Amino acid sequence: MAASAEELQGTNGPFRILVADDDVVNRSLLQRILEKRGHTVLLAEDGDVALGMAEREQPDLLVVDLSMPIMGGIEMLRAIRRGVRGIDADIPAIVLTGHDKADVYAECAECGVTAIITKPVVAQLLHDEVAAVMSGRAR
Repeated sequence: MAASAEELQGTNGPFRILVADDDVVNRSLLQRILEKRGHTVLLAEDGDVALGMAEREQPDLLVVDLSMPIMGGIEMLRAIRRGVRGIDADIPAIVLTGHDKADVYAECAECGVTAIITKPVVAQLLHDEVAAVMSGRAR
């Protein structure tokens, strides 16, 4: 049986997590969910702002909405995978989407997405995915 997020927390966290989502309510919700587990959360309203923050802050994990103005999640992740701005090209990424996972799976896999979560985000699922991704057991 896989270890729960709580079991992994002591040995694999807390983490510095960059959340990029254009919806202020979603950003706030994600921040509260992640901070309850002791993570440090950095917030960006689009992919372009997130790239600058990732360059400065070097987070451990990205949680990125697919659909954002200016620069969406896929475009942002493609840039990171190309090694822009000195950001770790292998940084793990969880993508949030309002679409069915099957509809975005191929595009996400192509740009190195570690996990996909369909909105609305369920707190326990997010915790479980963070734990799985950061322990190298992404599903």
